[in-house]
Amino acid sequence: MNKLLDIVNFNPIRKVNKGEIVQFVDMSSLPEDARDILNVQNKKYTGGGARFKNGDTLVARITPCLENGKGAKVDGIEGVAFGSTEFIVLEPKNKSVDEDFIYYLTRWKKFKNFAESRLQGTSGRQRVSWQALSDFEYSFPDDDTRKSIGQYLKNYDDQIYINTQENINLELVANKLFSYFFVTFDAVIIKKESIKSGLTNEEASIVALADFVGLVDEENSSKKIDTTKEEIQRKLGDKFEKWFKIFSILPSDTEKVAGSIVPKNWKSCNASELIEFNPKLSIKKGTPSKYVDMRSLPTFGHRIENVIEREYTSGVRFQNNDVLIARITPCLENGKTAFVDCLEGDEIGWGSTEFINMRAKNSVDSLWVYLLSRSPKFVAYAVANMTGTSGRQRVPSEVLAQFTVSLPQDSLLLEVFSDLVTPIFEKIKNNSLENSTLAKIRDLLIPSLFEKGSTINKAEL
Repeated sequence: MNKLLDIVNFNPIRKVNKGEIVQFVDMSSLPEDARDILNVQNKKYTGGGARFKNGDTLVARITPCLENGKGAKVDGIEGVAFGSTEFIVLEPKNKSVDEDFIYYLTRWKKFKNFAESRLQGTSGRQRVSWQALSDFEYSFPDDDTRKSIGQYLKNYDDQIYINTQENINLELVANKLFSYFFVTFDAVIIKKESIKSGLTNEEASIVALADFVGLVDEENSSKKIDTTKEEIQRKLGDKFEKWFKIFSILPSDTEKVAGSIVPKNWKSCNASELIEFNPKLSIKKGTPSKYVDMRSLPTFGHRIENVIEREYTSGVRFQNNDVLIARITPCLENGKTAFVDCLEGDEIGWGSTEFINMRAKNSVDSLWVYLLSRSPKFVAYAVANMTGTSGRQRVPSEVLAQFTVSLPQDSLLLEVFSDLVTPIFEKIKNNSLENSTLAKIRDLLIPSLFEKGSTINKAEL
């Protein structure tokens, strides 16, 4: 038997100068039961915190983060980064062999149980020391086999990473489209400026449409309108006529409503005319039902990945196509929001009392409501209208209902917008489901590989 200390340097010395701006990872950004850190900030180094670089493994040492599986393999960092003082850093002594092996060892249930059994301190603030982890005993396979185990499991997380990055990009596209038409009103403003410069409505519509499809840049912005129109037609194909009609009926002027610049003659109303807040749904007390806690509400992306079954007591109730938003600090500021698509049929789920449920009604669909809830303008309004004592502030649903939105009188833009974003979210969902399958396979393989220890046959990999 060997000890983990034989292949790992714990909390290695890493040089970062005080006052230097470097990359930073806080505890909330450390994933649970996943490999990759998706949220990295830049922060001034003040002299404290764990320091790490690419190839290191991070393990949370404090309860409940340790029990919740918070850990990661560091990648994509420039130089040396720093993070929470509650991280333990594991550096492979032989990076070419053990970089991935060590990370997956920390994901093994036997290692997790060992770490949890060494927690010390007062209840609720217990920690495990790196010295305790260094005593973990294991019959290590030879170098080639350890490297093969790490690479074999890495393949699953690599595909999960690819899918996740695609999902991030897809959601950014959907958010940008929503902002373009319903927040910043770029097309209307471009038409307004184009008509001011002497263009006709048709010509101004083509200029705005060219901007929309990304054809206007320094190289082609001086091309004739007819040439740009031909390029747009080639790019949009049989969808050109519909998009051209939408841009043609968009206003070419703006007006001020409730302190905001909006397209002229659009309908401005309170959100309550388009959204039902906390719709009435009933679950009998004690009925086992799908449950979502605050921790499972994502800070980016629409998918709820962790749903459990729990007997209903009290909380916000919801169904598929509802939008959940956290109403309490700091969850609201952190962007905890979700589009519900994890239930079956008309099934009713429930969750934290700190959720607000938003349901589409009248002329908008559920994805429009979700993208509104993600828009910086809506979030800023919600945060600015929180009430209560410091640290426990909440935004009332009645206040969100008063948020002003502007929509075109004609429904065509909303219909086409829905057609545009629906496939985006379907692709995101399919990628997420594939990730769940890959993660389940990976998590089944980890114990089967590590329990064999030095007896594993490399040919099995």
